[in-house]
Amino acid sequence: MSVFDQVKNIIVEKIGASPENVTMKSSMADDLGCDDLDVTELIMAIEQEFKISIPDEYVENFKTVKDIVDYINKTKDINLLKQCKGDSSAITCRNVTRKLFPDAAERASKTISTIEKTKVTTIVEFARIVHPGESKSKRDLINAIGSVFACEKSQEQQKKNH
Repeated sequence: MSVFDQVKNIIVEKIGASPENVTMKSSMADDLGCDDLDVTELIMAIEQEFKISIPDEYVENFKTVKDIVDYINKTKDINLLKQCKGDSSAITCRNVTRKLFPDAAERASKTISTIEKTKVTTIVEFARIVHPGESKSKRDLINAIGSVFACEKSQEQQKKNH
């Protein structure tokens, strides 16, 4: 179930909104008729459902359902990336790559040149952010990403040979 569907179900359950009225563009106040108490109840239910904490300063900016869904998605992405931090920037690059491509067969079919350049750049930048004291070159970190695909391909070939 998508984040939107989960949020929609919470809105329908907690404030009694009609499901067809809950869209990404729905205004919390104008379209769904939420007052401050409704929003507080929704946020508590969302925090419980997604196991996150939403600071009040963010809640104040939730004008539409999309605002809530976007916040949850960003929070999930950040939490996922935090789990990927390794002891070095190269290990972090490998961990993030495995999270982005969880299927071993898919990893075995890829090479670094088949990955979107923006994804590779983002992985490298994240590794540099969480390991600011390291001086690994961009090429070294890209090679660390590529090694995930190469190792998976090698393991797959070994299985075929046995």
